[in-house]
Amino acid sequence: MPSSSEPAEVELLLPKTMLVPKDLFQDERAAEFLAANGMPLAETECVVVCPARNGAVALMALEKKTRQLIAEKLPQARFASPLEHQPEETRKCVWICRRGELLYVKVYRDGVLQLAEVITGSTEAEIGYFIHRLGTEFPLAEYELRIAGDEPKKVRKWIGKVFEKVICE
Repeated sequence: MPSSSEPAEVELLLPKTMLVPKDLFQDERAAEFLAANGMPLAETECVVVCPARNGAVALMALEKKTRQLIAEKLPQARFASPLEHQPEETRKCVWICRRGELLYVKVYRDGVLQLAEVITGSTEAEIGYFIHRLGTEFPLAEYELRIAGDEPKKVRKWIGKVFEKVICE
């Protein structure tokens, strides 16, 4: 456990997660960003703001009771999300990280982030459907797929041979 002066990093796995460009982010409007992205806070939720990484700030909706418990145990906690990860390859890359029931997805083209989402679903059918829909927006046969998280080889098998190259991280 870190000393009392060192903040602990707490990774949160939450479906209501989004990235906001660092230059556009305003702390006092964090809840508005989530609502504008179709993820309004429930009365029992609060916004958690992660420190800026890779030019973006991650926002998440967390149950107030959970936030309070974390604050009691780790008062200087800093939060993180898998959605903040940036793969080594960003020329033409789809990065997918499966964590339990959640699929964290990022799409890069020419080094620029095109899409960052959290998808609820962990079955073969759900992931297959998502990849099919993603293929209507991006020419996936030209992209490298990087898979991380839970059972990357299984997820790779479910996706099939859609991508130019596949790497399990």
